[in-house]
Amino acid sequence: MLKTTHDFLSDHPGETVLMNLKAECTGSTFSCEDADGFGTDEWRKKIFDSYLDGRSYTGDGEENTPSKAWRNLFWRPSVTGESQSSRVPTLGEVRGKVVLLGYRNTGGGIFGGYGLKQPYPSGGSNEE
Repeated sequence: MLKTTHDFLSDHPGETVLMNLKAECTGSTFSCEDADGFGTDEWRKKIFDSYLDGRSYTGDGEENTPSKAWRNLFWRPSVTGESQSSRVPTLGEVRGKVVLLGYRNTGGGIFGGYGLKQPYPSGGSNEE
C-alpha cells in the first residue's frame, strides 16, 4: 500500500492522501490473525513505526533488518509517535504527502502519537 501511495503521489505531486489506519486482526472466527507474538497493541505500533523508520521485523522478537523507510511520505506532525497534532495543516504544506488522520487499535481506541486531534460534529472526538 505504501509503495502504491508513493507512486501515486510521485505521479501527482499536487495531490494529498488522507489516511486512517485501524488494526483489524482480532484472531476471532473469520478474522485475520497476527503472527505469533506480534498481536499486541505495543507490537502494532512498533510495526507501523518500523515502516516509517526502515526496519523489517524478522519474526524473531526484536530482531529486524533494514528496509525502505517511508517517514518522508507522511506529513511528519501526523506520525510523531509522541502526540497527535492539534494543528490542521494547510493544503500547501501537505501536497505530495500522506496525512495520517488517526490510527486505531482493534477495539477502536486511538493509538496515542498518531494522527490529528479532530472534533466530530456529533460531539465526540478523535483524541488520545
